[in-house]
Amino acid sequence: MLLTDRLKEAEAFSDSEKVIAAYILENPHKTTNMTIHDLAEATYSSAATITRFCRKVKTDGFSEFKILLASELSTSNLTRTRIHDNVPFAPNDSSNTVVKNILNLNIQAMMDTYNKLDIHELEEVAKLLVETERIHVYGSGQSLLIAQDFQYKLLRIGVSVTVETQNGFQLMSSLTQSPDSVAFVVSYYGSSGENIRIMQALKKNGVKTILLTGPQENPLSKLADKVIHVPPQEELIHKMAAFSSRAAMQLVIDLLFALMFSLNYDKYQQLLKFASNY
Repeated sequence: MLLTDRLKEAEAFSDSEKVIAAYILENPHKTTNMTIHDLAEATYSSAATITRFCRKVKTDGFSEFKILLASELSTSNLTRTRIHDNVPFAPNDSSNTVVKNILNLNIQAMMDTYNKLDIHELEEVAKLLVETERIHVYGSGQSLLIAQDFQYKLLRIGVSVTVETQNGFQLMSSLTQSPDSVAFVVSYYGSSGENIRIMQALKKNGVKTILLTGPQENPLSKLADKVIHVPPQEELIHKMAAFSSRAAMQLVIDLLFALMFSLNYDKYQQLLKFASNY
């Protein structure tokens, strides 16, 4: 969970901690330039209270707190404020503000994702995908669109990859997938009953599985051989649309494709030129 999200969990704070959290959320950039005593004075608290607050939000102290806060704020380089993931603009915002907020939201999601990714883990996944004879990609809803985009990219460089798009067909495909292939599953929440059955069938068949999912451990992440987590984005119930989660997961797909391409650059470059003739 992002630090700014932890600051919003007011029910877990004491009255003095709520004042500190509210002040930081209202003055995030100012806070990154304050000393612990400056913040204590501004929030009518003490340095000891600030230190306890920092530890409650899972940082070692005020110095680390400021570093993490500054890192998150650096992702908001158009408006200098973080954009709310669920509903990124207000009812009376101008068209210009709406457009800028959506643009900034995508930048914010991608920077959050980049800052949290394990590049070595991505390299390992890319090698696994390059070395396999056939890839099967699974996803539903918004995740299906991301899966199809990945399929299209891979087909253009001659990689054998399939995506079933109709309900029920993905499960049937997983039941017959051979152990010499790799399954790539895209599911932000990782809790769909259908996806769980698919993953269980894949595991039973001895298929290597890769999961691209959200920040939380979930039923699918417990079954997958390799898991790529993206940082927290919208909430399922309250979100307006999958702006941030789509941008985050799409970035991972693009990075994986680029790493795969780099492993067989000359070969894939020739195949790409060939494909461009059609």
